[in-house]
Amino acid sequence: MHRSTLRFATLVLVCGLALLLSLSVSVLLGRAQEGNDRADLDGDLIPTWEVKYGGYHQLTNIAPVSVDEAWGVDIADIPNPSGPLFETLFVRRTGNLWRVVQVEPGAQMNALDMAGAADGFAVGERGQIFRFRGWRWKEVTSPTDQRLVDIDMVSPSDGWAVGDRGTILYWDGNSWEKTKVPAVVRVFQISAVAVAGPGEIWASSLGGQLLKYEGDEWREVSAPLLRAPSDMAFNAQGLGMIVGRNALFYDGDEWTEIEMPASTLTSVTWDDDIVYAAGGFKLWQYVDGAWSNVTFDPAPVDLGAVKYAKVAADSSGAWALDTGNGTTVHIDDGVARYVWPASEKLVAIDMITTTLGWAGGHSITAGLIGTSSGAWTESQGLPPGSVVRDIDLVSESDGWAVGDNGAENPDMRMWRWNGKDWAKWPISATWELSNIDMLDSDEGWTNGGNVIARWDGEQWHQVLEAPAGATPGGLSMLSGGANPEGWFGGVTEVFHLKDGVWTRFQLPREGLVFDIEAPDATHAWATTGEWLFQYDGEEWKNVDLGQASGKYIFDIEAISAGNVWLLIDDVGLMHWNGEEWQRHTLAPFGGWFAPRRLRALPLEAGTFASELWMAGEHPSIGVYRVVSPVGVIHIPIAAKAGRLRR
Repeated sequence: MHRSTLRFATLVLVCGLALLLSLSVSVLLGRAQEGNDRADLDGDLIPTWEVKYGGYHQLTNIAPVSVDEAWGVDIADIPNPSGPLFETLFVRRTGNLWRVVQVEPGAQMNALDMAGAADGFAVGERGQIFRFRGWRWKEVTSPTDQRLVDIDMVSPSDGWAVGDRGTILYWDGNSWEKTKVPAVVRVFQISAVAVAGPGEIWASSLGGQLLKYEGDEWREVSAPLLRAPSDMAFNAQGLGMIVGRNALFYDGDEWTEIEMPASTLTSVTWDDDIVYAAGGFKLWQYVDGAWSNVTFDPAPVDLGAVKYAKVAADSSGAWALDTGNGTTVHIDDGVARYVWPASEKLVAIDMITTTLGWAGGHSITAGLIGTSSGAWTESQGLPPGSVVRDIDLVSESDGWAVGDNGAENPDMRMWRWNGKDWAKWPISATWELSNIDMLDSDEGWTNGGNVIARWDGEQWHQVLEAPAGATPGGLSMLSGGANPEGWFGGVTEVFHLKDGVWTRFQLPREGLVFDIEAPDATHAWATTGEWLFQYDGEEWKNVDLGQASGKYIFDIEAISAGNVWLLIDDVGLMHWNGEEWQRHTLAPFGGWFAPRRLRALPLEAGTFASELWMAGEHPSIGVYRVVSPVGVIHIPIAAKAGRLRR
């Protein structure tokens, strides 16, 4: 066979295998999307979804694996005309990166525990049980339909789970089985279970009973009456504590009631000989028979009414969760350190490559979150309350961001990226800016308030000849130099700058044009949020989005005249392929993702293959890929691929 013929045949074989593998993995990992969702742009393109950072609202439970790894769960309530729908988001922590890696529609997980890095279980409503085996969480057979609320795994072949109506289950390495409990607890919820040592297992009932497993059944143990017990824990020496509306301490022989630091404690854990407990607005520690407050260093960020509801130990301390607003802290030797989230929500993003970019938002400890290697673990500390509203990267070592200090009457901020960090750039205190568009290192434009300013390679200058109506909205520059060309948004109007002349265009609908995108001189798109407009080279016209009409448009990305993406509330993505609008659902990201800004990276010339990067609330960063079925296909673990249709 001729060498070139062999090479071509080999390429065909490799591509065919890659397509077959990718389609097989897609079928295994995801549920087909129905309705008007499309994935057949320019032939059959394969869509994948991947959360890169955050993507959840609040952890309701956490299971540490090691110092650098943990799993957590969050439940999203999705509005539905016939009643609420629920989904569980499995969140993985690796180092300082927290992100959703799997979304399970219909699941409501209440608790989870790991028996090692590659094995663990989660339990929840209607007796649901999921198992992790090193790859993904998968539902397994449960012997009950009762609600399960707590779990304690000793090893991959030894574990306990408890729940409503006296339910106590045992895992023997092969299956979950019910165990026999005293009749007195069969009408109550078994609220907590914990293993104190080999063959010594304890459980608490909301009826006030304390149970111990002996032989092949549970029996009630004489102890002070438990009042609404919510959690129990033991250390390696067999010392234990139960908390709720009262607290009991176990010295290895008997249980005694001890003084409470608060009216209710919701969770308890041990770190060697220190007990940590969560109770309302404070974290507590129990040392040498006395309670005291856990201190913060540095002082805690002001997040309003933070109520800690869960604590869980790792090998270097303990994690504490606020299940109301998503705050996560780590405790070590009685000192707590704020960990998550770094930004309250993200409202800006820009990508230079598929692995290099920055997102910005409302700073708690950091207003800028970045990646230079694929993992979103870099951060830039900004004063709490600072807001980064827009980012435009010129290269790996140059870029700009604009925002403000987050005050009611804000002071403007501008930052420049030098390849290592973001440095504050001095600008006029009277400027109001929220958009920036850089053509290259020597040419850039910014507006979004009361001015339009231009970068000449050395400093920013106000464009004094700009019409007042062109300053408050979005902007899109086509070219710079001596005769710059671009579009600027106003209120119910847009302005076109060309050859030094500003031309005003009246729009058919009212509103502030906060986003405008012009891929070339004769095509442009603009939105007020409520309305979408298109420029055809002569005039601006209102665009009918069909079923998506009336939904709020957050962002526009126009790669070319026939390749335009919209980010729309409650819809996801809408794509214009030059002939029609097609919808792309973002449901596999999970109900808490809430994207607000969009950036598109074309992947293949002459096709619609793209990466759509999104930044959102809670905070969230994710990428939606549509790629041609040739070559190597990236299928993330948590992907849920759509059905390929023509």
